[in-house]
Amino acid sequence: MSSSKVPVSFLNGFSPRNGVIGVLGFPHGLDKRAEFTRFFTYIDGNWGASDLEYQGKSLTSLTDASRGYRAWWLLGKNGETTELTASGKVDEQIPGAGLNVAEPYGYVEVIRNIAGQLYVCGYGRQVYKRVGDDWISIATDILTRETAKGFMDIAGISEDQVYAVGWGGEIYFHDGRRWHKDDSPTTAHLTGVRCLENGQVVVCGHKGVVLRGAFNLWEVVDDNGLNGNWYDIEVYGDTIYLAGNNQLAKVENDKIVPIDIGIGRSVSTHKLHVKDGLLWSFGEDDIVVFDGQKWQEIIHPDNA
Repeated sequence: MSSSKVPVSFLNGFSPRNGVIGVLGFPHGLDKRAEFTRFFTYIDGNWGASDLEYQGKSLTSLTDASRGYRAWWLLGKNGETTELTASGKVDEQIPGAGLNVAEPYGYVEVIRNIAGQLYVCGYGRQVYKRVGDDWISIATDILTRETAKGFMDIAGISEDQVYAVGWGGEIYFHDGRRWHKDDSPTTAHLTGVRCLENGQVVVCGHKGVVLRGAFNLWEVVDDNGLNGNWYDIEVYGDTIYLAGNNQLAKVENDKIVPIDIGIGRSVSTHKLHVKDGLLWSFGEDDIVVFDGQKWQEIIHPDNA
């Protein structure tokens, strides 16, 4: 890629700590089928970038203070992973993930740090866990090649409290040994899930669906007429926030209400992340952050 200024669309973002974000981006004008993603970092106001030779999908971070380890982990839709540390990068391939295998289950969607362990989920109800230096499937008993089946997000607070959600309203719970299928109250595709330390789980999806509760005990939140597709969900303070269809929203008085972030226009948004007292929103064209009092735009120099 040329080093000249090229506008970029944002695919996903994540904040490992205050003052730092990582963003997956794709330059305008590049063939959308290109095996390429640009990984941006924003550290205390300074931007950096490195290039990946695959189509990036998701990212997270992993730290281990006992061994002085701190890394970004990036995921490609065909199961490619990149570990980025101060000493360099390591590229790997998750065995069986993606379409570049003899009998594929499909693309993977999300990489998530759950209690210091890395998990990846995707189509066909794929779920992989990193154990030592290997990626292993922990979903052998629920894998399927049936069309329109699979997970779009995964979250948890420990290895024995993991939720995966996806197509057709499917919700699965992993107790550390096996998967249990939830009696979901919806057939809408579910796109986001977060698990709170108090045991509550929140889920969002298409057709305005927002759920809160726990396994087999769900409350459907009043959509208040906002029945478009939600793509991600977060809890900031005690409030549920939602991203979707160029609309930020929150749950207030038990119903969904839109948010005006006060910049005079709507913002693109499809991924949310909370860290160190900040709520981040990442959209195709916009990055905004909320500190509990006001929203602020973060403008990438290639888009200025």
